[in-house]
Amino acid sequence: MKSLSLVLLAICLIFSSPAMATKQERSIVKVNTVYVAQFCENENRAVYIDIIKEIAKRERLTLSIQFNPPVRSIKEFMRGNADVFMPGLDSVFNPTQMPIRTKSYFGIIHNQIFTIKGKPFLKKLSDLEGKRVGIIHGYPYSIKLTRNPKIIIDTAKDYESNIKKLMSGRIDAFVGTGELTVAEFKRLNLHNQMQTDNTSRTIIQEIYFAFRDTDRGRSLRAAFETHLSAMIEEGEVNRIRRKYGFNNLGEF
Repeated sequence: MKSLSLVLLAICLIFSSPAMATKQERSIVKVNTVYVAQFCENENRAVYIDIIKEIAKRERLTLSIQFNPPVRSIKEFMRGNADVFMPGLDSVFNPTQMPIRTKSYFGIIHNQIFTIKGKPFLKKLSDLEGKRVGIIHGYPYSIKLTRNPKIIIDTAKDYESNIKKLMSGRIDAFVGTGELTVAEFKRLNLHNQMQTDNTSRTIIQEIYFAFRDTDRGRSLRAAFETHLSAMIEEGEVNRIRRKYGFNNLGEF
């Protein structure tokens, strides 16, 4: 009887050890995210959802995914009410309170500079300095663009409004997502009047997993980085992207 008691005590000590407690605490991970068509549509399927679910599977984690409007989602994450925020972008966080992030990224936002034919062909961020540049209100642009004091930012509600401003000469250039902007120029029958550099890689943002700078956050980041980098190396991230009809990571 005494030996049985000792065995039970040993088992209790093992399961109450710091290492075991840490693993149990990490097993349920709260994720805050926002709706992004085809990328974060619901908790069941979408590009980024599939990627984080594969990471959770490899690390044996249970995900609790919460969708909220962007501002609320970020605030809840920064207040400590979530372990992970995705899709992480430098432009959505307060520069004085930047979270920690995975070094590897699982997506890229690529913006191009659009101008009118016959006007100077602007290709680089430095070309925009001293110019009035149209952007879409609420869109997460690179901080290299929006926080450059030498660039005059002019916001409008959508692609069409910016294009009309560009055509009327109220702005010198418009910065927008390549494919979507070209499609809008075509819809407005203005495609032959615009110019852009499809090879430009100067206005891009990496999309990553963000964590708070705490012991738990650093532990989760290390685990996510290990699996995400492996998934990129194995081609798993590209397989998921192609499943939804998108190019491989880094291809535009």
